[in-house]
Amino acid sequence: MSDEPITIELLNPLARVNVEEAVPLQLLIRCPPKGAATVLRSITSRDRSVAELDSDLFERDIEIHPGEVYRCTVVAIFHQIGSFPEPLFVVSAGLDTANRRVRVPTPAIRVVPSLLKEIDVKAESICTYEHGTKVDVTISHTGRTKFDGLRLLVGPANAVSAGVSEQRRPTFAPGDKIRFTTVVSTNTISLELDASVNGEPVGPVNRNAAVPPVRDVATTTPFRFLEPKKLTQADVRIFTADEAGEQVLPNAGMHPIYGGGRKYRVQIKPAHPHASAVHLRGVSGSVEVTDLPADLGVWTFQMVVVSNGLFTSFVGLHYDVATSDGPQQGELNLAIRPSNTRLWTVALTAGAAVTVKGAAAVVPALANPDQLWNNLGSALKNVDTIWDLVQFLSIPFIRVLLWFADTVARPFLDD
Repeated sequence: MSDEPITIELLNPLARVNVEEAVPLQLLIRCPPKGAATVLRSITSRDRSVAELDSDLFERDIEIHPGEVYRCTVVAIFHQIGSFPEPLFVVSAGLDTANRRVRVPTPAIRVVPSLLKEIDVKAESICTYEHGTKVDVTISHTGRTKFDGLRLLVGPANAVSAGVSEQRRPTFAPGDKIRFTTVVSTNTISLELDASVNGEPVGPVNRNAAVPPVRDVATTTPFRFLEPKKLTQADVRIFTADEAGEQVLPNAGMHPIYGGGRKYRVQIKPAHPHASAVHLRGVSGSVEVTDLPADLGVWTFQMVVVSNGLFTSFVGLHYDVATSDGPQQGELNLAIRPSNTRLWTVALTAGAAVTVKGAAAVVPALANPDQLWNNLGSALKNVDTIWDLVQFLSIPFIRVLLWFADTVARPFLDD
């Protein structure tokens, strides 16, 4: 018969745990029926560099008598990845100075990288439908581990009204992002992720993301999903704000416009015969919108395109229409292209960098162009070879390269 003052049973033995994630350990501590009473002194980790214990629920110096059982839950956090075949935790028990250290009977434990600790989840609500909320979700890899065979399930399954509910990626490496849009009828999106590292499973794990309220939303009747008429109950036209006032015609449902502070005039004529108001909402940092005077039954707005990136970006503006049948909503889709001035400035700066310092100086020159332009004059005086001239003539080539990257290569990368 064992001469230990207590016996310990682990109710939830785990063969695999994730590093730096809290793991509850449920313990039953028994005092043998034939023996003496004992006092439970403490529960500790044998090596805190491997694992630590949160033992707030463990009552210290509690006495248990023969045949009695003490139940408690402690929380373990593992700090090192690897296999640990020996028990890592001990309970100190006994009377007076005759304390004994009894090991908690944990099985061989494998500690693997944590998916949850290496991702960041952001959700942004776009608009509301009758059957749910349209949400853009971004999952970013913020850690250092390369995960293989990533599988992502979006739920709750019975609450997803539209969207890809299961996604797969062959790898998910540091810096990678997964972006998708879904329509859910709940206030919370559930994400289940599964993957492996060097053939070792590290999932499945679960993460919930709250569905935030729609930004700048008015009290309006939600979209009725799968009813296109709700999205096309207005004649929307875009014109340039110059004297010519040319109309910008849509292409594949997108209105192509230019950034860099370019101004446009938007006219919205609702199809509803009793429309009383229209409110067009801008997008912070991309498009600013202000009201303009207009004719009866037509609402006009000035649109200033603030953003001016190197490549085309896509923005959706939402507008609210007040009618006698209740409020309605619509959407205006924009393809914001970089301005010609912006592209030539970048090409000129990069070409000058090649001329002055060589191809390796292109990226630093784009980050700090002032110093480059200070040295360009003296550098051009030394252009005495055909190769120097060819380097300077790389400017139009870079401009064409930017056009190719945005017009030809980017759509394939987006797909």
